[in-house]
Amino acid sequence: MPTSTELLKQQTAAFEREMAKVIRRLEKEINLIIDKYKTVNGVIVKNADLSRVITVGNQLEEALRSSGYYELAEKALEGNRELMVLEIANLKELLGRSRLGQIDATTLNNLLKVKYQGMLDQAGLNVIAIKETLFNSVTLGLPMSTLRNELTGKLGRFGRHATTYIRTAKREFIQTTEDTIADQIGFGEEKDDIWEYVPSLLQSDSHKECIWAVEKKYFTNAEKISFESGGGYSHSEPRWNCVHHFAISNLTYEEAFGGE
Repeated sequence: MPTSTELLKQQTAAFEREMAKVIRRLEKEINLIIDKYKTVNGVIVKNADLSRVITVGNQLEEALRSSGYYELAEKALEGNRELMVLEIANLKELLGRSRLGQIDATTLNNLLKVKYQGMLDQAGLNVIAIKETLFNSVTLGLPMSTLRNELTGKLGRFGRHATTYIRTAKREFIQTTEDTIADQIGFGEEKDDIWEYVPSLLQSDSHKECIWAVEKKYFTNAEKISFESGGGYSHSEPRWNCVHHFAISNLTYEEAFGGE
């Protein structure tokens, strides 16, 4: 059985591949829009197409819809059901405690009703940025090559930001699932309820607080709450692009920290 981290990695990789296709389709549609701008020797005629730029918002929104972005966002968030089912199965196999029978499936299913407003916000911000680039290029009379390069850069950032958002949102969903189950079964109320910071892997760009937490590995409930509030190793939240989360463990306090 794969871990939730492994499944998250698979889902994020799939999203990134599809997002690259979305960006290519979006770039093609935007190029069709700017190909109509008047140019002389490769330079956009200053203010000649200002009326086009003022009304370009609807065209960009249509380009975004036809690119498949919204469908991809919905599909990515629907994958959370698979993450949740796997997380519950792993917990039951790990703990085998009678109190796991207290899990309320209705409450957990409500977690799946995640609005993808964050993905819509990502799109909205990037549409605004593209509109500003088009407006500046026409009002200043910039070379068409400069406009194309700027748009390529903005679309590239859009793809990276969307991937960062979905990776972080999915990691937070896994943590929310763990926390919801913990609340339902009273995990964290006893001394021997120990959280493990997983996975143990680190990357070259891992957050400093994650390096610290991976090395520490085990946390009491109070330590977990402190870390998630920016304590332990002082840091800000949320931890963007982080793949780590706190997982319920079956360790005793003595096994995790030694002593009594």
